[in-house]
Amino acid sequence: MENCTGIILAGGRSQRMGTDKGLLLLDGKSFVSHIYKALQPLFGENCIIVSSNPDYDFLGCTRVEDIIPNKGPLGGIYTGLKYSKTKMNIVVSRRSISYHRTFTVDVQQAFRIIFSEPIACRWKNKSLSSSIR
Repeated sequence: MENCTGIILAGGRSQRMGTDKGLLLLDGKSFVSHIYKALQPLFGENCIIVSSNPDYDFLGCTRVEDIIPNKGPLGGIYTGLKYSKTKMNIVVSRRSISYHRTFTVDVQQAFRIIFSEPIACRWKNKSLSSSIR
């Protein structure tokens, strides 16, 4: 999908957990590894992770820090869209780990999940100009 970017939101201060949730292990791999592995075949080089944590650099995809710090997920979405080079974007949270197996099984099923779940959404870049000011 050369005309679409996968954006993984992996920011946050980890106040409740005390540790970065995206780096917690599931089946011997970090949550974010599972999510990236599911998205990478769909979006190829068009993957962005929004996080200030350099520990995510092991993924080998573009990692960017929030342009406007401390704005929560909306700030991460804004940042991901600003760095995206494509018109369409799929935004997922590191909490979407329960869906990683479905992503890899069937692209159409993945998009049904992406468009029906509150933890993932589709954004057009032209909506960015009116989102945050």
